[in-house]
Amino acid sequence: MREATYGKTSDDALLQALTAKIKAGETVMSVLGPWDLQSYKTLMEENDRTPNLGIASISSMQITNTVADGKLSGFAGGYGYVVKSTISNKVNQTNDGDEITKTQAAMMVIDELAKKDYATDLAKGDGKYSTYQDNIDKAYKDFSDTEGMELFAQAIEQISFSYNDGGVTARPNTSLFDIYWAAWADNYRLSMNPAWTLDHAKTEFRKLFNNKWDTDKAAYVWG
Repeated sequence: MREATYGKTSDDALLQALTAKIKAGETVMSVLGPWDLQSYKTLMEENDRTPNLGIASISSMQITNTVADGKLSGFAGGYGYVVKSTISNKVNQTNDGDEITKTQAAMMVIDELAKKDYATDLAKGDGKYSTYQDNIDKAYKDFSDTEGMELFAQAIEQISFSYNDGGVTARPNTSLFDIYWAAWADNYRLSMNPAWTLDHAKTEFRKLFNNKWDTDKAAYVWG
């Protein structure tokens, strides 16, 4: 680990060394982000069909020294929403013909993307996590009731503990942005048909985007 920190060991070499230690039973504890949970769980099960796996929040560890007592903190960081000040005086019309400022339109998008209904809980792929308590409770129940997902139930319980105990969470509710940009990027490419006029391309893009955005957004809602 020290060699890797100093840049003397490649990431691949470090991963291979850690994997070998896990397979050999030499490693009994590892510091992980929630996005690593699935790969480590799979690796452990490949080498031991009944591994005794458990999870503890890093912020539950008490640090005591001669200066002060405290707790470790997990992830520090965050995301925010920003509206450009230069668009404040620009006005456009909605599809219904109503006037709306660019700032108002931007805030409507932000409000939709930040709704609690679309918040993730603990995504197995990258660790996105929601701090809404009802989503935490639902995710814990879903994972607990699904065979082989007990470890994820433990993980969300521990992450929730970190947050509620004054720690910090991995990520807030930004996942709906992923759906929005995927819909935009995919359908922008589809609408760039060289045989179409610009007006026709705009019309097709609007239809394609709205269809994918509405469908994917509806499928994303928990419950």
